[in-house]
Amino acid sequence: MKRWIRVILIGVSAAVVLLAAVTLAGAWMYHGRPSWYHHSRLTAEQSMAAANRADQKIADVFSWVASVQAQNVRRHLGTSAPVDQSDPPAASKTVTLSDEELNAFMQSWDNPDKSELQQTLAKFFSEGRLVLVDDGIIVAGQSTDFGTLASAQFNPVIDPEGKLWLRFQGIQAGLLPVPQSVVASKVDRFTKYLRERLSTYQQTANIDPTLTANGAAIEAGYTRLLLDGLNYGASAPILFVPFDLGNFHSAMPVKLSALKVSQGQVTLTLVPLSDSDQSTIEDLIAKPYEP
Repeated sequence: MKRWIRVILIGVSAAVVLLAAVTLAGAWMYHGRPSWYHHSRLTAEQSMAAANRADQKIADVFSWVASVQAQNVRRHLGTSAPVDQSDPPAASKTVTLSDEELNAFMQSWDNPDKSELQQTLAKFFSEGRLVLVDDGIIVAGQSTDFGTLASAQFNPVIDPEGKLWLRFQGIQAGLLPVPQSVVASKVDRFTKYLRERLSTYQQTANIDPTLTANGAAIEAGYTRLLLDGLNYGASAPILFVPFDLGNFHSAMPVKLSALKVSQGQVTLTLVPLSDSDQSTIEDLIAKPYEP
């Protein structure tokens, strides 16, 4: 009898030790940091240098977009020369940015004048940053809901038909993948909010004959893009890019024709919109969202 009591006690003790180990391991994984996450390994000087590199690259893209916008204005006013002479179509623009440059750029431009979409995302994440891995973009930050580092991964790709797929891969809390059943209600609540905001933006969204978009049109375009990603749908590969460093409330829609994400960097190729893209732009800012 004593022998069986001893066996039971040993078994219970082993179970308690195992449960404690599992609990501690789970807690460590929940509050752990994935191997791709580096909170900040840059010194202040390195961060400033990265931000300056990003400034130069992005300013170069803005300058290219400004030339496209100016060309559209000339054509709208009927002042451009024949296309094959002095006003040829603008060439494509390719830019490569590292995740260090992108994060340093966003930190250097952090100011109270954020878009409504940025303010909305800030309610769910703080200390946000982008991490670029092979074929993937990870958005990471401290989550107010989970109380730990949370991350969402997207694996963007442009398919043979030219559609953009963000391909939402799921959410992690620390090192632990969060089951879809746990986040489903949160995602549903967030997408409902985004759909309401999209409807509000669409009421005042406008793109003039020169294809210059106002602030509401920009918000509508990027909100629809995020909704498509969360609903595993395809998007029109349209990005709204400012052309005036002093005014981020006006932008020019351009097409994303190529996209490559590799470890630590992303390469984008942009091209001006064609006449056949006009209806696509109108749908982006006016058509009700249907997942």
